[in-house]
Amino acid sequence: MQIKLWGVRGSLPSPTTNKEYQDKIRSILQKAAETGFNRETHVDEFIDSLPDSIKYVYGGDTTCATVTSRSGKSYIIDCGSGIRPYGYDLM
Repeated sequence: MQIKLWGVRGSLPSPTTNKEYQDKIRSILQKAAETGFNRETHVDEFIDSLPDSIKYVYGGDTTCATVTSRSGKSYIIDCGSGIRPYGYDLM
């Protein structure tokens, strides 16, 4: 059995704010300066080297969880806004 959480934000969706986004960009640029990033540096390798906290975004969607049985059958537990990324995953 596999359990996957598609959203865990609570009752109201909460997208990333402009300030949070700008703080993340600032952190990425600081990391680039520390590592001597330049035009010759491979962008994908640099992105892969970033810590998860600035490489990914978290939160935003409300609760949606799926349970997949060993036979591959999926069950949806709650249908918050997290069901949207689950729907994309199904396509």
